[in-house]
Amino acid sequence: MKKSKILMILGPLLMLGLFIFPLWNITLEAPQYPIPLGLNMHINKFSDVHEFDTKNINLMNHYVGMKYIPETIPEFTIFPIVIGIMVVLGVLIGIFGNYKWFLAWFVVMSILGIAGMYDFYLWEYDYGHNLDPKAIMNFKNPD
Repeated sequence: MKKSKILMILGPLLMLGLFIFPLWNITLEAPQYPIPLGLNMHINKFSDVHEFDTKNINLMNHYVGMKYIPETIPEFTIFPIVIGIMVVLGVLIGIFGNYKWFLAWFVVMSILGIAGMYDFYLWEYDYGHNLDPKAIMNFKNPD
C-alpha cells in the first residue's frame, strides 16, 4: 500500500480523538475561588473541570449580564455526525480513492472546519456582547 493511502487512512482516524479529548477549555481564576474554575467543551457536551464549575461560572456570568451556559447546543448533535461521516469517507477514499479524491476530501474538510470555527465565533460573540442591561454590574462606555 502506498504511503499516501496510509496517510489518508490515518489522518481521518485521528479525528476520532475529538470524541475523547476536549475541543476547547477555559480556566477562570479569581481571588474568591482558591481552585480556578474550568469548563471543557467536547464535541457533544460541556463538562466541568471540577464539580459545580459550570454552576459557579453561570453565577458569575449572571452578575455581568451574560447568558447562562446551556446544557446543550444544536452543534452537539451536528458535529459528531459530520465528523463521523468525514472519518468514514476519508478512510474509504484512502482505501479506494486516488489523489483527486484525497484533494476533494481535504477541501471539504477545510470548508467544514472553517464553518465550524465561524459558528463558534458567532456563538462566542453573541455570548459575550449581548449582555443584559439590567445586570447587577453594568459596563458602559462613557463615550
